[in-house]
Amino acid sequence: MKKTSPLLFVSVIIMSVIPTFIAGQVLILSGNKTYYYDAQYCDSVNHLFLKDKIQFITTDIPWKSQPDKQTSAIWRYPHSEQDSLLRARIKSIGWIRDDTTGVIENDKKLWIHPPRHCQYTITEIAPFPDVEFPCEINKKYGKILYIGNGWGEWDNLKIKSSYEIVGKESRKIGTKNCECWIIESESDSELGISHLTTAYNEKIGFVEFIYSFYNEVKIKIELMRIE
Repeated sequence: MKKTSPLLFVSVIIMSVIPTFIAGQVLILSGNKTYYYDAQYCDSVNHLFLKDKIQFITTDIPWKSQPDKQTSAIWRYPHSEQDSLLRARIKSIGWIRDDTTGVIENDKKLWIHPPRHCQYTITEIAPFPDVEFPCEINKKYGKILYIGNGWGEWDNLKIKSSYEIVGKESRKIGTKNCECWIIESESDSELGISHLTTAYNEKIGFVEFIYSFYNEVKIKIELMRIE
């Protein structure tokens, strides 16, 4: 990982995948698929700008923390030893390569844990990516999260998140356009207000995450391809 200029070229290539069916429902985040994302981390206060590549790997294995509700997925961080230079400057719960976490997908919603290790730990205090079905413009919903132990100064923090589906916009997938639902969300806690905008496609899943945090950190994560 290295510092670079804030220019980002985005292309999205979707490979052919075989969907999983449960009770007539097509599950997006199932099987052994790998979502490849390009990510930007920008901390204007500490003058850090980082570009990274992370992966989201789906499975059909129940997640051990909630096996009756969530399936396992893996966030993969291809960081290097050079990243150790960042550790004193970025709050993190750990600098690891793989994190197995949970996904909820059913006929009512699609919800995932965001990447929360390495420089992405701060996503814990933002709204989690969450779509409630059916998708409709102006639809609103909310969630409350209590952070448990192990997060240092964030232990037992209450976070209230609100969501609104604000419209549909096009995103590029290779040479084709992809229609996405745009979901604006914000979280409110004693730390302040943080924002997340997601672009969600009904056949692909989450195409884009744009974060803006209470402390001026910004993160942008964009889907590049699926294999």
